[in-house]
Amino acid sequence: MNLESNDVSPQRRALGPLIGGLILIALGLALFFDTINLWEFEDVFRFWPLALVGLGLSKLISPQKDDDRRGGLWLVGIGAWLLVPSLRLFDLGWEDSWPLILIVIGLLIIIQSLLIDRRLGANS
Repeated sequence: MNLESNDVSPQRRALGPLIGGLILIALGLALFFDTINLWEFEDVFRFWPLALVGLGLSKLISPQKDDDRRGGLWLVGIGAWLLVPSLRLFDLGWEDSWPLILIVIGLLIIIQSLLIDRRLGANS
């Protein structure tokens, strides 16, 4: 009985362990830097939306299914929005940045629509 799927390339199968390994390395470095008082571990929590962005980018770069690109696009958009108040970019906090989610959602809907239109045009 073959448990491996034939429709998934070896490069796609290798992406999961690669991302998992990179996350463990980043966590280990953050804890080590905290131990030697080079960096406060609490600062790492400000960057948690990057995990969403990274996951979204991996789905965009090597999707397993057709819907993965759409989900990846949404993860990148939401993660990018969450980074703004988390890192206080443009001096915006949680209370100031909520209108940006409306902009992000609007952009994602437009991009999604354009991608679907392009795919339908290619299938014709």
